[in-house]
Order: sequence, then structure tokens, then C-alpha cells
Amino acid sequence: MKRVRLVGEAVFTGGWLGMQQVALGFALLAGAGATAALFFALIAAWVAGGAAGALFGRRPALLLGTGLGLAVIAELSLGTWPFAAAPIGLAMVAGAACGAYASVFLRDRASVWGDARGLLLWENNGFLGGYALGGLLLLFWSSDVLDVGSAILGLALLAQRLRWG
Repeated sequence: MKRVRLVGEAVFTGGWLGMQQVALGFALLAGAGATAALFFALIAAWVAGGAAGALFGRRPALLLGTGLGLAVIAELSLGTWPFAAAPIGLAMVAGAACGAYASVFLRDRASVWGDARGLLLWENNGFLGGYALGGLLLLFWSSDVLDVGSAILGLALLAQRLRWG
């Protein structure tokens, strides 16, 4: 049972991270102009946050909650105040916080798994699935459905993290 829980946690964490990256990326494209530079800036913020999280991150639940909260606020702000500088900056900070959580999750769970390869396999597969699901939600439903879906998945992960550590 422990292995099933660990695999599920890795897949759903990766799934949330993938969906959240798509949601933030689309919010930036829709609320700040469809430029590749903004999308790559988001990816750079995500990677920089990942590096900072690996070096300095200590409280996974706090990072998860912060990333989730900032992402929701950024997405709402970009929709409310399109082309304003503050929501764009907030989206970048949200991306960095999500990246920080990703690296802290991997570092934190690697010791529990004992085999980092398995953890990376399942988390990365979850990320790809979440990215694909995010794209499908945008194509066939709406960005609102993607935003709500990623928020619900993030809240479920936060509840699980608070319950089991």
C-alpha cells in the first residue's frame, strides 16, 4: 500500500505542476499579450525557483500553499487587469514558487523512495499528463475550467501533504 500511495502522490504532484504551468502560461498569454518571451520568462522563473527551492526550501506544505495561492491570484489578476505590470510580475513569482515546490518535493521524497529514478519517472509522467490535460482543457473547454481544475488538484495535494507530511 505504501508504494501505491507514493506513486499516486508523485503522479498527482507532477500532474498539478504540469496543469499549473499551462494555466499560468495561458493566463500570461491572454492577459499580457501572446508573446513567446513571456512564456519563456515564466519557464525561467520556474527553473530559478526550482534551484532556489533545492538549495533553501525547507517547508514543503508552505511552498505548495504559497505556489497555489500565488498562482490563483496571478491568474485572477491577469484576467482583471490585462497588460498591467503587477499581475505579470505576480505570475513570475507564482511560477518561481511552483518551481521551488517541485524541487523540494523531489528532494523530500527521494529519501522515502530510496530510488530517485522511480520517483522521477512517476513525477515526470504526471507532469507530462498534467501538461497534456491542461492543453486539452484549453482546447475543448475553457481556461476557467483549467484554472479551477488545477486549483482543486492543488488543494487536494495540500490537504494530503498536511495530513501525511
